[in-house]
Amino acid sequence: MSGRRLEVYLFLLAVLLNGLNFLPVLDSPYLGDDSWCESSISGAVQLSQTSLFDMCWNAEKDFIRSGRWYPLVIYYYPAFYYLDQNLYKAVTVLMIICNVALFGYFVKLVTFSTSAGLIATLLPPLFCQLRTYHDPILSYYFLMQLEFLFLLASLVFFVWYLRGSKRRFWYLSLLSYTVCLLTYEASYTFWIMHIAVGYLHFGKQAPGKIARAAWPFLLVALVNMGVTLLIRAKFGTHYEGVSLNLSVGDWVATFLKQLVSALPLSYLLTHGFEASREFAGSYFLKDLIAVCAFWAVLWWLVSDHAFAKDRVQTANGRASLILLGLGLWILPAAIVPFSAKYQRELTWGLGYLPVYISCFGVMMVAVFGLVSLYSAAGKLGQRSKFVLTCAIALVGTVVCAITYSDNRTVIEKYNIAEHYHRRIVEDALKNGLLRPVPNGSYLICSPPVRSWDSPAFYRMHSGLTVQVVRPAGFEPDVQLGNNLVETAFAGYQVPGASSFYDFRRKDARNRTFLGYEAQFKGIGWPILAPVVGSTNGKDDTKAFFIRYESKSRGSGYAILGRVVTMKADNRSIQGVSCGGLYVYVAAPRAHSCANVMVTGSWIDDTTLKPGDPFRLTGKDLKLISSGPHGKLYEASFAAGKHLDATSVAATLETTDN
Repeated sequence: MSGRRLEVYLFLLAVLLNGLNFLPVLDSPYLGDDSWCESSISGAVQLSQTSLFDMCWNAEKDFIRSGRWYPLVIYYYPAFYYLDQNLYKAVTVLMIICNVALFGYFVKLVTFSTSAGLIATLLPPLFCQLRTYHDPILSYYFLMQLEFLFLLASLVFFVWYLRGSKRRFWYLSLLSYTVCLLTYEASYTFWIMHIAVGYLHFGKQAPGKIARAAWPFLLVALVNMGVTLLIRAKFGTHYEGVSLNLSVGDWVATFLKQLVSALPLSYLLTHGFEASREFAGSYFLKDLIAVCAFWAVLWWLVSDHAFAKDRVQTANGRASLILLGLGLWILPAAIVPFSAKYQRELTWGLGYLPVYISCFGVMMVAVFGLVSLYSAAGKLGQRSKFVLTCAIALVGTVVCAITYSDNRTVIEKYNIAEHYHRRIVEDALKNGLLRPVPNGSYLICSPPVRSWDSPAFYRMHSGLTVQVVRPAGFEPDVQLGNNLVETAFAGYQVPGASSFYDFRRKDARNRTFLGYEAQFKGIGWPILAPVVGSTNGKDDTKAFFIRYESKSRGSGYAILGRVVTMKADNRSIQGVSCGGLYVYVAAPRAHSCANVMVTGSWIDDTTLKPGDPFRLTGKDLKLISSGPHGKLYEASFAAGKHLDATSVAATLETTDN
């Protein structure tokens, strides 16, 4: 096999194995803003009876009123509108693969070394750490992947222009950097990378040529920053994340934390190994072994190739790795520390979103170390080279294994905390759990407070417009259109009985719910506000109680009860009596549901004191609908009896398909 063909195969294999390493991202949940806001954009558009274009246009104006200038970030509205969770995660992984491939090419381009480019493609699985925080891979609409893609494209076009003097590449480079600036605010300093590339090309003896080639990038950054300052002078800032704290000491401390978080294993070393070992044995040991085997072979092949093929022999090639690597590491970390929010939140090993780009900067520095090692060992005998090749492959594989294990652990923790619960209720809604609920009804969500419980979420998955009521505990509830108990049910409160509500009251007077509208009040996000009017008579709006639970993948239950009376306040729900019950149960994909049993306690609807326990089985459950791995039942029991919805649980036996 020719050397050129082998290099192509090794490059493609390295890129594909990067995809394998990040494949678990496909099974991760919506997190952060994605979970409570962005993932429900489709429902918000439907509820507000507006168009996606109008929603985007109004959001653009609202971003400006909130003191922020990054107009192209609005791409995430159509992204979430058109992509479901599986496609969204698939696009994220695809973007990472594109980043790795272009990064490897960029390293090869600036060093004139195929070996250096190959080594660069081996490093992302060692450096890209997932974190239980605002993670640039697991959340935030592949923003950092897009930013890095535009930055790399700009630098590649700039190198092509300098080497070929074709003006169109200069325009493409400037355009790519402008798009980068208009998509996210942390890219103000990236123009320095173009000066560094110009310096490496022209040398320190030609500052005029460097300035002529690179000054427009500085100008674009300054203009963009000027627009931002004008906007903030007029509207102020309403988000702590962009509120400045210019304390030098706070900036230095946060800057160092952001830099350190880009180092390999930094998150794991500061947050512990124990959980990773436990989760590996329980969830993904076979995957870990397979990944290690693949990477061990690839590390050995690339190391062996590096000894036999070209290395970075020129001083300029090695200087490129150091200078550009330090730039990519430091510059993304320079803006974040000015934020008062991140000065407070960041810890050692825990960096904010731009750490994703900084990781690639540290990778370039690591490539410098490795190619220097290969060059220094070039005069060794064959046996010594073989031993060194095996040692490098072993170290690379071990660090890759540790990082992969910790990344999978972070994903599994999130799955247990959020993913399984959300999937259960989504499946229940698609199978008709809210079928008995009239449009406009109250839907009381049981604790714990989950970020996605909102009118937009339930509209997306059931097609219904409901008024979501739940205990306090989630700050953006008002933005989501959610209600607190005491506000929503003031007309149903029993006189003289604190926090006691009776939905059978014939004299109940409550607000008339007319729907929702999207309001924009300068906070940077739309507010889904209920539209209400005064009532001219009895309010016939029904109230329903929903609770769902999942402890493992693909299994769990969701219950819906028609509420008769309730004792609750804004902070907690003490008791709920229901006169009707619907139950959705699901089994893992390898099994099917059988012998469903529903348990709980009867309850007195006047005192809400729990009574005797009950157990409902096959003869008491009427099958309403059936999906591939879940079934919806209506429970039947004696008229006049009421059950405590907070006590209901569903269990089932499973049979192999």
